[in-house]
Amino acid sequence: MIKGLVKWAYLDKYIHSLIGGVEINNIGSIKIMEKNGFIRSKLDSPDKNVIFLEHVINKSKY
Repeated sequence: MIKGLVKWAYLDKYIHSLIGGVEINNIGSIKIMEKNGFIRSKLDSPDKNVIFLEHVINKSKY
């Protein structure tokens, strides 16, 4: 599902990045997001058990 979302985002000229919040102990979800080009975001969460990962949409890639 994440792979399809990323692919779709490249087709929309108004989307520049995707950001998702994941519980810090949900290693499986973090790995899936990282495999699909997400990296740790600089955004802070008020909940210290949540991290944000971001995928910047580079339109020149497609």
